[in-house]
Amino acid sequence: MDRRVVLRRLLGGMAGTALAMPPRTAHPPAGRLHDVERAVTRAQRAFSDGRYRDLAASLPALITAAETAAAHPSPGAHAQALLSRSYVLLCELAVKTAALGDATAAGERALAAARASGLAVPVAAAARARAVTLRKTGHADAAVTLLIDTATDLDTRRAGPWLTATRSGMLLTAAYTAAQAGSRGTALELAGQAEELAARAAAAPGAGGLITAGPAQCALYRIGIHTVLGEPGEAVHAVQGLRLGDFATPERRARYHTDTARMWHGLGEHHRAFAALLQIEAHSPEDARRPAVRALTARLVGSAARPAEERAFAARTGAAGA
Repeated sequence: MDRRVVLRRLLGGMAGTALAMPPRTAHPPAGRLHDVERAVTRAQRAFSDGRYRDLAASLPALITAAETAAAHPSPGAHAQALLSRSYVLLCELAVKTAALGDATAAGERALAAARASGLAVPVAAAARARAVTLRKTGHADAAVTLLIDTATDLDTRRAGPWLTATRSGMLLTAAYTAAQAGSRGTALELAGQAEELAARAAAAPGAGGLITAGPAQCALYRIGIHTVLGEPGEAVHAVQGLRLGDFATPERRARYHTDTARMWHGLGEHHRAFAALLQIEAHSPEDARRPAVRALTARLVGSAARPAEERAFAARTGAAGA
């Protein structure tokens, strides 16, 4: 499909992407690279802060400006990388709001732009975004292959801890994807490899990148992996030693509480699961209104006999009729 058609369709559907809230009008930044870079930084901050309505409001203008910059006869690697990052953010937002068709198209566009840049970290970030859409549309094996192949291509020996941490993050995503497909051995093997890389990267200053993984992130993924595999008791071991301060952004704290809510639900610990749901709302209110979290809330608070506090939470997050 022509990229202009894809862009037109994606931007036309943005109003329905931000948790059923209409985006505010935004003025497009100029197509100059430094303006686009600042806009990408602001958009990334909105995502990390859990401000998905603000992100949805900014993305049409951002992607238009990034496309303009990348359409230059000699756009350069940086312009393509910024375009890729813009589409990664659109993909991540669409995944959060269960708009899988938009997520798939955005992930494909992100990966194409990243590959055009020739830069390792943008390719890794885009491949991860694309892999998530593959997993969510029933293609877990293809997702794992894409993640492992991309991680293998990263030259960790030459680039040092920066790409080592990125590779660790890729393998964590691959491990969770394998767990979702029921491949326990593969999931645990990949998680172990990711933990070894994360420990190595954390030992050196300056580790980072668009996808990173330290000990806390590895433990967070362990919670999800074991819960998905039907082993919530094993997931409890991963929770031990984790502190909320290990997660720097509201979005990551919400993910931590989402995963622990699922874990406690799997163990039949209803009150602990509901307490975790309340923490999602406390740290990132818009995350509490995501379709996946609303569905979890509906499972926990599915009876009119539940306490009033639980029914009130379900009502204000839109889960009452889920």
